[in-house]
Order: sequence, then structure tokens, then C-alpha cells
Amino acid sequence: MSVAFSRTGWGTENIPYIYSPTGTKLAMEENNTVQSYHEGACVHRGNGSLDYILHPEGVVRATGQGLSHEYFLKDHLGSTRVVFNGNGAVLQATDYYAFGLEHTPLAISNTNRYLYNGKELQDETFAGGVRLGWYDYGARFYDPQIGRFTTIDPFAEKFPAMTTYQYASNNPVVCIDLDGLEGYKITTKEVQTGNTNVKFILDFKVVNASSASNSDVRKWAESSKTQMETLFSGFDKNTNKNYSTTVNLNFDENSKQGEGFELKFVDKVNFTDDQGRTRTDADGYANEIGNPNKNEFQVLIPGKAATNWSEKITETTASDNAAHEVGHGLGLRHNKESDPKNPINIDWENLMYYGGDGTKVTIDQLKIIEKTVPEKDPSKK
Repeated sequence: MSVAFSRTGWGTENIPYIYSPTGTKLAMEENNTVQSYHEGACVHRGNGSLDYILHPEGVVRATGQGLSHEYFLKDHLGSTRVVFNGNGAVLQATDYYAFGLEHTPLAISNTNRYLYNGKELQDETFAGGVRLGWYDYGARFYDPQIGRFTTIDPFAEKFPAMTTYQYASNNPVVCIDLDGLEGYKITTKEVQTGNTNVKFILDFKVVNASSASNSDVRKWAESSKTQMETLFSGFDKNTNKNYSTTVNLNFDENSKQGEGFELKFVDKVNFTDDQGRTRTDADGYANEIGNPNKNEFQVLIPGKAATNWSEKITETTASDNAAHEVGHGLGLRHNKESDPKNPINIDWENLMYYGGDGTKVTIDQLKIIEKTVPEKDPSKK
């Protein structure tokens, strides 16, 4: 599948992007010449040589002298603000207007294109010096000059009060665009390696139902996001499956995006148990096990203690608890001693061990998540 940008005026020019049927970018051409090949996290130059490898903290670039490591510092929206090398030297620093248009970069000694929201800037230039300047969001291209997407939102019918081309509910200071409204997965196959990539995408609406400030809740939610993305990942060498997770957070109270799949920070966890009793003696709670489509995950905020508990929650345990409760929503259960319905054995170091403080997630658990989370319909990308 090909998407091409064309321009006339200095002669007809084309910049085609080649995608797989599931929407994975495979290559980019310019005037009938391949400029780059994309294979998962690896990007190759048009001549087939390795250009760079993406990872959650930055990129590894192939140079004539070997490999060069670059690291990204990002803001609350996931936008890259500073790029620095292994020696701590700043290679690039970028500020943005509200809808993502760049200020003049403070340093431009490298060519990092993963900028606003961490998305890749398509900065190819037509004749006459006209730059495309759009961001690739996977499902659609976004133009920060006008603060709008270039195609209609596939979920437009869910937001009748919004323009079909709107970005982040017209509130880009606190929101980012979400690909979906729930938990889902996208599975792709790497032809050359034979590996299967399974990516879980979790879109949460963050709710502050506590006495804490919104800035603190934002910080704890971001820490929970990092923990979930780290723990719900791994490689199954028996099946050559690579599992990864991307978490999107929506902090806008008035937005409908992510509504029904909520990460809720509270002073006291409140729930009704199987015997119909109201309880407040837990540090977290998931409304339903194995429901990645509509769920609420209560998380006790740092500095508070559950009823009959003397130990107060810390920032670290809050992010672990969030990951634990979301794990329930994705189909994971406590150890068999606590929950006989658990089909697998887990030890005390596991994230889901009842009453424990472990953070391990096994491949068998990732397989359970894979079975629980629905595949995203490619037609809605």
C-alpha cells in the first residue's frame, strides 16, 4: 500500500510512503528513488546499510566509526526536548508552540526527526525549498502548522461536537492524540527475521479523585506508564514473538477520549467484594478481571495507607500497584493460593503475587494478555 505526496509548480514531484496492509511503514521514496527502509525498530538507508535503531530512550546510529548512542529527554506529552550523547553533550534542543510547530532549534548538530509527541517528522523538501513538515502518527498524518490532521478521524462519530480533523480535542497542552479508546493489540510479522511483533496499546483516561494536586497525579501516572511499558514486554524464544506495550494517557477532564478505561488515583480505594461487603483495605482495585475494553483501575496515592494498614504508599509502590491492577484488567490473576482460577504458577517475585512486592512478568503471562486483548481492526487505522 502506498501513500504519496505530490506537488507541482517546479515540475511534478512525488514523495511516496510504502506501508504493509496493517499500516506498518516499510519504505520512503523520493522522485522514484528509495531513501529509507523500515524494519521494526531498524531503519536502513536507501542503499541497504543500517542508518539507526530506535529504542524507548533514544536511538543508536551507525556511523563510519561504529555505533553512536543518543538519548532523548521528553516532556509530559512525550515530545523530545533535548537529545544528548553518551558524554552528556547536547546535540539538539527543541521547543514547540502549543500545536507542535517547532521554535528555532537551540542546537542542530544532529538530524533527529522524532520530535513532537515522539512522532517522526516528515521533513522531505520539494524543489524551491518547500518542506513537507508533517508528523506520521501511524493512523494519520498531522500538520502542526494548522494544528489539524490531514484526513478525517475514523472515530469522528464518537465526538459529534468536534471537527473531524481536530487534534487532541483542541487542547494540546494536556492531551495527545490517541489511536483508540481502549486496550488493543497490533500484530505484525518481520519477513527477514521471522519474528512476530505483538504490541499492546493501552489508552487511559487519567482521573484525579484524590486530595493530591493534578501535577502530582500527572507525575504518578507517567511513572505508572513507564512501569507498564517496561513490565508488559518480553521475547518468547520458543515462538519468536516480541511483546511490547505502549501506554497513552489523557489528562483532559472534559475529553471523552479514553472514557470507560480509566486510571483513577484515590485517597481511599473503595470496592464491593464477592460477599457484597464494602471494603477500603486495599491499595488498588480493578473493576473486572480480563476486560481490556471497559474498566476502572483505582490506585492509592503516595502518602496514604489502606484501612488497617500501617505502611504508607510510596511513589514506587503506587506505580507497581497501577501495573498490578491493569494486569488484572488484561487477564492476569493472583497466585493460585489466592486465586485457584489462575491457569499458571507464579512465584513471590511476580507482579501479580498477592501481598507481594515483586515486579516480574513471565512469558506465560504475556501470552494470557495476548489472548485477552483484542486485535485492532486494520481498517480503523
